[in-house]
Amino acid sequence: LKIKEENTVMYYLLILVLLFLAELFYFKVADRCNIIDKPNERSSHTKVTLRGGGIIFYFGALAYFLTSGFEYLCFLLALTLVTFISFVDDIKSTGQMTRLLFHFSAMAMMFYQWGLFSLSGGG
Repeated sequence: LKIKEENTVMYYLLILVLLFLAELFYFKVADRCNIIDKPNERSSHTKVTLRGGGIIFYFGALAYFLTSGFEYLCFLLALTLVTFISFVDDIKSTGQMTRLLFHFSAMAMMFYQWGLFSLSGGG
C-alpha cells in the first residue's frame, strides 16, 4: 500500500486521529481490566496511573511498516520484542533477567539491521 505525495498530509492526519482514538479506547480497556500502577515510595507519581498505553506506539510503527514496502524488518521485529515484554511487564511483573534477554535480543536485531556484525570493518 503506497500513498501518493499529495495525500501524505491527509494520510498522517488520519493515522494521528486513529492512534488517538485507539489510545482513548485503550484507556477504557486498561481501566476495566485494572491495568494500573499504584504509587509507592519509589514511584514518581502520586496518583493511580493507567499502564500499558505505549502499546499504541507500536501500532503506529506497524502502520508505517505496512505502508513502507516492508522496510526495516529487523527494526519491526525488535520493536515487537520490546513492546511485548514491556506490555507483559505492565500487566504482571516480569523478572529483570527476562526483560534483559528481550531487550538484548532486540538490540542484536538492530545491530544486524545496521550491519554492525559484519567483519568488513565498515567503509
